[in-house]
Amino acid sequence: MARCIRLFHVAHDIFRRFKKDLTLLQMARVMFALQVLGFKDQAEHLLKDYASHHKLKPKDLTAANSEGPPNLGPRDQHLLSALEMLRGLGLSLSRPKNEGLLDGEEEDEDEDEDEDEDEEETSARAKEAQKRVRMAKRDAQRRYRQLAVDGHRVGMTAERFQLLFGGPKMVRDVKSAPDPRVSGFYPDAWQREMLDVVDKRGSALIVAPTSSGKTFASFYAMKKILTYNKQQKPRQTSSLGGPLLIVYVCPTKALVSQVAAGVYRRYGAVFGVLTRGEKYRAHNCEVLVTLPECLEEILLSPHRESWVARVKYVIYDEVHSLDGPKGGPWERLLAAFPAPFLALSATVGNPKAFHEWLSTARARTAKIPDLVDPETQLKEAKKERKSGGGKRGKKGKGRGRGAVEQEEEKEPFPNNNPDVALIVHTKRWADLEKVVYMPSAPRDDLLTSFKHGIAAPRNKAERATLKRMGRHIPKLLPSGLLPFHPVAAVSFGAASGVKEGATTGIQIPPTMEFSPRDSIVLYDEMRKAGGGEKEVSKLDPDAHFEGAPYIGRDAAAAYSDKIKATFTEWASREGGKNKAGGDSLARGVLERLAKPIREGLKTVAARHENAGSRKFVMRYVLPLLVDLRREDKLPAVAFCLDPNLCEALALRVVSTLERLERAAEEREGSAA
Repeated sequence: MARCIRLFHVAHDIFRRFKKDLTLLQMARVMFALQVLGFKDQAEHLLKDYASHHKLKPKDLTAANSEGPPNLGPRDQHLLSALEMLRGLGLSLSRPKNEGLLDGEEEDEDEDEDEDEDEEETSARAKEAQKRVRMAKRDAQRRYRQLAVDGHRVGMTAERFQLLFGGPKMVRDVKSAPDPRVSGFYPDAWQREMLDVVDKRGSALIVAPTSSGKTFASFYAMKKILTYNKQQKPRQTSSLGGPLLIVYVCPTKALVSQVAAGVYRRYGAVFGVLTRGEKYRAHNCEVLVTLPECLEEILLSPHRESWVARVKYVIYDEVHSLDGPKGGPWERLLAAFPAPFLALSATVGNPKAFHEWLSTARARTAKIPDLVDPETQLKEAKKERKSGGGKRGKKGKGRGRGAVEQEEEKEPFPNNNPDVALIVHTKRWADLEKVVYMPSAPRDDLLTSFKHGIAAPRNKAERATLKRMGRHIPKLLPSGLLPFHPVAAVSFGAASGVKEGATTGIQIPPTMEFSPRDSIVLYDEMRKAGGGEKEVSKLDPDAHFEGAPYIGRDAAAAYSDKIKATFTEWASREGGKNKAGGDSLARGVLERLAKPIREGLKTVAARHENAGSRKFVMRYVLPLLVDLRREDKLPAVAFCLDPNLCEALALRVVSTLERLERAAEEREGSAA
């Protein structure tokens, strides 16, 4: 199925990006790809769009003129059908030599003859390289033909196929556009707004999901400060007493290390680190990565006024930590530090109220005058007195003190801009797929493959390969990663105490996010319930997306909102009964969605284990990694609210793997 997903999205992406430049034969390639998957209607939609864009007048799409397909074998029925549609436009088709979806076998033979003649004059290394190229080409053709057989058709409508399998690759409508300030990618509209704030030396509260690109603005601010320091290196011993600074504030030591590594990877050794247990170039750097309590100590120190004056931007990462038990330093820094800031967060509950408070605080700090280093001022005054109040240029002409003051550069990064922008972005780069880990067997059984000195086979193909190698293959146990629909969480709470015949009161929170797959799964369960046929029938994806050749991220989100609203309205009605009777329709849907998780909990309880205990988490962390590897979900990032538990988990994984590795080495040594 993975190849079908890639083929579908590549075909649509080519058409979307290069529609105006596609030739007729290239258009036939795109239509061929869709027909291979069984989506003939999709191919016809694209053809009509293509004809409309190029101002062509299509005739009967099924009619074929007298000309046969140019240089094509009769076996290629999919391409024949695509070309037949194109001939319906009444245009003459011709294919240049060597052009086509599948390279002709005759052309391959001609190429082989030419290559044979050349091989006589090439070295052995060149012959081997040419052989590898031919083998790769033939392998690609074989896989392409394999995909084109009828057995690889997906067997469902294009709309359902996109919602079930195409969510991660759906196009995001975020108004990306090239920007001279950015290289390597096109920033989204909200990202360009962040760059504008930095250019204006303003402040901003940026609320966006994790991994959506909000940290990008902080690196842009760093680049501006570092570039200025590099260009003005001879002037760094000015009234500020050193280079300009930018401070990155993190809530934890682990995040400090991660950010410092990112700064080093981008800009080299320009960073410093200051935490309770580590101090590295803290007062001799251009980018300081620190904790809020450490920065507060510097702010309150009378000996660090000149250092504070050199700070031209502060980045507050995970600024929602202000609402936590250690939020005091965050609040005092935001209310008193005399520099513009970027406050980053993914989980601010009420951004507007927080933005109002930040604007009030920044209006006060923007009025704090820029400080200078008194020691540097005294040294410069002494130099001027010794030189008689003037300096000599290269040609020996003196310049008075007034002339020097006039030529002093204006402050390039003033701290007096009180504006605080509010930038809220709600779209994730990729939808979150929720799963719950319920180990299907005891820990020792799950780690059998490691005990035999091999990595657990991820699928039947790997298992067969290991078997051919003569390795001992333990039984491949089912994965403990169970799909968890977000609506199923309601069944463990609000719906659990609903009485028969009473209003369920089930409500889906508006902040609950659905992936496209979650939407279609909930629709299927509502349809199976057998109630509210009129409302549910309107949610049929084939009818909802009728006429849309491609479903984008925004269209899928709108469909998800409609699903949630309909389910909430449908579940609030009294007296609804499913076909089996007894429970309400809504609760029946919830219970079916939660069934895999409940069965997993029963399996764990049958082994006399508590799935919510610390001991259970420590015991099954390595089997979890084994299952993640089997499903190709590594590398992964683990979040834990308890730092001590997070460290203990890492140590447990390392120690267990080392022990198993030593056992495998001893076993191999004894066998030898």
